[in-house]
Amino acid sequence: MSELPLRSGLLRNDSGATAVEFACLAGALALMVLGIIDFGRAFWFQMEVRNAAQAGADWAQYNAFNCTASSCTNGVPSGLENAVIYATDLSLNSANITVAASTGGNTCGCPGVSGVTAGATCGSTCTIGTSTYGAATGYATVTVTYAFSPIFPWPVLSNPTTLSGSATVMCKGGATC
Repeated sequence: MSELPLRSGLLRNDSGATAVEFACLAGALALMVLGIIDFGRAFWFQMEVRNAAQAGADWAQYNAFNCTASSCTNGVPSGLENAVIYATDLSLNSANITVAASTGGNTCGCPGVSGVTAGATCGSTCTIGTSTYGAATGYATVTVTYAFSPIFPWPVLSNPTTLSGSATVMCKGGATC
């Protein structure tokens, strides 16, 4: 009879239950916090990459693509490269920057509902169906890529993950850039 009250007292003792529950949930909580931090960092870096592409496109809009052996690296004018690099705190270089199109980083096209329809002859008439609405003008597209490495190596993501952003602008005066 004397053991029965002792056993029932031990069964009612819950002084360490909170510590055990926390130990069971601490791993999941830590994983959630790491995920939130990495996800936030990825969004921040993606915004930086897009801003860098827009800075390069802004430069391309107002400056000509005059590549000479001394002013271009990988087909990217040094002024555009500097605009992209200094628009952000990321470690970007000419390898991260591409300027779309085959000649000089620009193309002619017609604006449309879903973006620029590239491949038109500069100065030709733009049409949608039977309607005409102006002449094809010069456009430049600047694309920036960045290799993002998360703090925690997530099994569902490649490490590093390539982030990219691009911006397309109409060249100043409607001519080719």
